[in-house]
Amino acid sequence: MQNYILEQDKSFSIFTKIIDDNFEIDHLHHYQLLIQISDTNFQFCVTDSLQNRCMLIEDYELKPCTIIDDYLVQLQSIYEDHILLMAGFWKSVKISIKNLKFSLVPSALFDVSNASKYMQMVDEWDDDKDILCHFKHQSNEMVNVFVAEKKIIQWFKKTYPGKNIELIHHTSLFIEALLQNNSPQNFSKQALFVSIESQIMTVVLKNGSKVEFCNNFRFFTDNDLLYFLLFVYEELELDTNIIPVFLTGSVHSDTETYRKLYKYIRYVNFTPRTQSLRFSYKFDELQDHSYYNLLAMHSF
Repeated sequence: MQNYILEQDKSFSIFTKIIDDNFEIDHLHHYQLLIQISDTNFQFCVTDSLQNRCMLIEDYELKPCTIIDDYLVQLQSIYEDHILLMAGFWKSVKISIKNLKFSLVPSALFDVSNASKYMQMVDEWDDDKDILCHFKHQSNEMVNVFVAEKKIIQWFKKTYPGKNIELIHHTSLFIEALLQNNSPQNFSKQALFVSIESQIMTVVLKNGSKVEFCNNFRFFTDNDLLYFLLFVYEELELDTNIIPVFLTGSVHSDTETYRKLYKYIRYVNFTPRTQSLRFSYKFDELQDHSYYNLLAMHSF
């Protein structure tokens, strides 16, 4: 794994860059380009759809910005320095939207004509600046209504003009990955699954094969993260001495974040890596629970 900072005149930096020795640029028509974007990160993964193999992962930390055009400048700069990203021969292009703007609606109550109303109940959105999307969870009988920045999606569609870009919210990826993998190891009891990445904590309460709760929290410090997670325990009337937590994302056992969680929660574990992909030795330096949501896109 290569970790390095780009030239100082760049507004972004690379955190992770790993490529399989068997990566073949002539095989792009068999490869999926999987992208996850948030306001602080740009991540992408390339997977071989024939071999179900992870071929490449790159993770960019972006400079925080409040103006969407400044965000697009950073994306453009990443792409200009990256010949592979500019290629147009991918088998498919999928984009995960990582933000706080989502709403889960029971399938029986969902009406696409009321999608904007579902969203307005949980967060503000601007029809001029945003686009409204939805994803149906067949296995859990619910629909995820979410918002994506219109200019960003238009930029990607212009970059990949010949592709039907699939959009999905990161919460849907997390939920579906947990359900499909039946993580961890056919775990059938009630447990909290927590994704920590890009200053967003996603918490899912899973009970057997059903999701009973899902929410996002913006955090800036370890104390914020701990507060929100304990808040979930309290609101759902869960016992911190009984109900375990399974972590994914950028938290590791040697971090202060993990130590603080373990101080207040009796069972803190890590979610196993997805079983839907194969990995070469090049990815051994990655923790199994890293890039869980990004890799989950391969199965969609």
